[in-house]
Amino acid sequence: VHASHRLDKTEQLSVSCLFDYTPGGYFSPDQSLLRAGETGKVETSWDLIDTAGYPVLTYRTGNWVRLDPLENPVEVIHPSGSTITAYLTDSPSIFTLPSYLQGVQTVTCLLGMIPPQLMALFIQKGQRIARGETDWTGAALDFFETAMAEEDYWLVSPAGYPTGWWMWAVAEGQKEGRRARYLCWPSMILNWTIVPLIITALRILRGEVSQHGVLPTEACFELGSFLDEASNYLDEEHQGKPLLNDRFDWLE
Repeated sequence: VHASHRLDKTEQLSVSCLFDYTPGGYFSPDQSLLRAGETGKVETSWDLIDTAGYPVLTYRTGNWVRLDPLENPVEVIHPSGSTITAYLTDSPSIFTLPSYLQGVQTVTCLLGMIPPQLMALFIQKGQRIARGETDWTGAALDFFETAMAEEDYWLVSPAGYPTGWWMWAVAEGQKEGRRARYLCWPSMILNWTIVPLIITALRILRGEVSQHGVLPTEACFELGSFLDEASNYLDEEHQGKPLLNDRFDWLE
């Protein structure tokens, strides 16, 4: 919503995540497989693979459609300025944002991985679940083992490819009569499950939320004041630093 409001007219909006599975990292296939061997189970964060093999419901040109992620890769601008390939994925935001952003014709949620080729492997293993060949635990283990068996192919990123964990929004449309694009992304990793919950609860208790019912966040809150309140929960290292980075580009 914040990204959309930075333009005079937003036509396309994407919310993207880039997960870093570089070898040696905590969530990398080698470390995840090691922990699975030690504990006898796969961490529940990998249950995302359960939906990866199915067509994804997404909003395109003003209509709801189901598309196969592997057959419909999306080129998206990354905060670093490079363009990466990402894939459609499920998100609750897809179902609520079109109702609150009048005139927006395309809303997509996208997922990519580092190294980038892992995303295709992830979807392929998710398709085994869709065919009834395994469950999400078996598919995740298959994903880890396949990546490790062919490390030179699956676990090596192209030169210059972005690194680190990223989440960002991209809005494209019109600004002052010209084609334009606006990106924004968190400047740091916080306990984002905890902090918004605390702020929301306090705002309700203070009587600052008048709406009732089951509502998406964009129906209740404005990002600027929300981040101002979130800054109260930063540790000393991050005190005084902005919580949101952004970038604006003219497209013509």
